[in-house]
Amino acid sequence: MELISELVDIERKARRMLREQRLDPEEVYALVERFFIAMARYASPRLYRDAEKKGLWNIEDLDNAVDRVVDMLGRSHEVLELWEMAWELRLGQGEDPQRVLETLIAVVEKSMRRVKLKLR
Repeated sequence: MELISELVDIERKARRMLREQRLDPEEVYALVERFFIAMARYASPRLYRDAEKKGLWNIEDLDNAVDRVVDMLGRSHEVLELWEMAWELRLGQGEDPQRVLETLIAVVEKSMRRVKLKLR
């Protein structure tokens, strides 16, 4: 259940950022990245262990994690779109941080439902 508590914390932080209008693009990106890293621990334990052993997550590791999470969540377009929006935000290409947070919340809720079903 460690993953569920991590997802709950991510969702709580995203909602607080929206409520307080704290829409720093770097913070928003970091929260999305945290989501994918947390989900990678569940979707691809080997990928997670290898990245953690190196002490960092490079873009290739993150892209692989995103692919595994997308597969785990039923090839969800919304999950892939979340990553693409967050990456554009990180690059400063005009993505709206509020929209990224709203999508993150929706994806986290979907993920929690899926994980809870698999844990039964």
